[in-house]
Amino acid sequence: MTIRRRNYLLTYFVVILFSIISCIRTGPVTTELKDSYPTRETPRKFRSPFELMEELSSTFTSSKFRTDPPRTYEDKKMWAYATKTLQNLRLRQKKLEQSLQKNGKVKLAPGQSYSFTLRSFCVHVGKERPIAGDGFRFGPMKGTTAKWLPDIIRQYQSQGISQERAQRLIWSLLSGNRFDELEPKQKNDLLKIFPNAAIQFGNRYLEEEGRSFLESLIPSQAQEISNELMRLREVSRDTRRTYNEIAEIMAPFTSRTEPITMGWVKIPEGYLARVSSNESYSSTIVDLYVPNNISRAPTFDPLKLVAIPGTGQRLAISPNADNDSSNSSSSSSSRESEVPKSPKGPNITDEELDLIKNHPVDAAIVALNAYRARRETSKIFPNMKTVNTPADVFRHFLWSALNAKKIGSERALEFLRAHESEQFKTKPREAAMDMWNNKQGVLAAERLGKDASIDNFTQEALKKIEDGTLITNPNDTRAK
Repeated sequence: MTIRRRNYLLTYFVVILFSIISCIRTGPVTTELKDSYPTRETPRKFRSPFELMEELSSTFTSSKFRTDPPRTYEDKKMWAYATKTLQNLRLRQKKLEQSLQKNGKVKLAPGQSYSFTLRSFCVHVGKERPIAGDGFRFGPMKGTTAKWLPDIIRQYQSQGISQERAQRLIWSLLSGNRFDELEPKQKNDLLKIFPNAAIQFGNRYLEEEGRSFLESLIPSQAQEISNELMRLREVSRDTRRTYNEIAEIMAPFTSRTEPITMGWVKIPEGYLARVSSNESYSSTIVDLYVPNNISRAPTFDPLKLVAIPGTGQRLAISPNADNDSSNSSSSSSSRESEVPKSPKGPNITDEELDLIKNHPVDAAIVALNAYRARRETSKIFPNMKTVNTPADVFRHFLWSALNAKKIGSERALEFLRAHESEQFKTKPREAAMDMWNNKQGVLAAERLGKDASIDNFTQEALKKIEDGTLITNPNDTRAK
């Protein structure tokens, strides 16, 4: 053999070997359920911002405003407070979604609850798709897929690639297709994200040169898997099939009708996460809660995670909000007209505005508790005036107890003091009386415990009115 021919063969072998090595980058996600992060109980202080926004908008509606308008000072202030809280929650959600989409991740704050409805992708070809409500556990993205999949699910939208086209491209690559095997549209899409995709994702023609030798080394079981992947590769690049036809093969429908829940997990950075399917594999609800005692503010980075089910399809979560979902900020803002503007009357205090901004979820709970306390007061004391009367102290006590139960005594007292801050300047004795009654409600919540109901608090308030513990006279010396 001449030196020239030997060098030619050596070069040819190196090209084939390089192609094979580069093709290792395609293939399935290998994260299994055993790789998922440790499970945890539902955090007691978590409240879904989506649910709170829905409850606020359904409680403080235009129809209720017309049929039962706010009449008293406290009623008007409650409506103003609820309106501001809802506006702030929606603005917060919009900013979070924008930050997540722009940066691919978002910083989280201690003591805060978060919810996102994000676009997601099937990453386990051939497995049954989830049904709405199916749960998942987060785990780390494993396998060589981690080198290319996050880039696709982060950039597809900014590159003008639809979710369906991105999903079809992902299926093609997960099935082991090389660059030269992709259909022209898929090649163009891949080149938008990876300019060197022709090299990075390999060439089947060169790979075939070494196939006969490699197949002799592959066990029969591995060969069966290889054959199945070959079938899926052919399906994924079949231009005659519609997207839905391909989807039924890559992610077939399940016969299940009841969802399988998976609960919460603790992410290594210290925050808690819960994942569930919003609708099949293309949209996912992610709930997050950050404990107060966490040492450093964590970052939610969905591109590093895989959602692993109890059975069926694994999902990769994108940082893009599903704007077609009723939970998204764009959808919720379209319902803004359903909520009336706050009535003319007393403004909420600067201290309350600060708390609404810094603790938006807690503020929503406080607003809803104010409505519950008002409704219960009108049942127990119909037609009674609500200034320095048993009805007044009952409402203060009940509102405070409900707040302490839901957001904790310390935070509840912050909101209650902020609520009275202006009155301390204009009517200090009445403000002191209200704070006395508020503190009695907080103490009752601590004594009755987390399982106490609104009926328990109602009975406790009536007892305290009867035995004189609650104050209706601003000149009472206990109010200081």
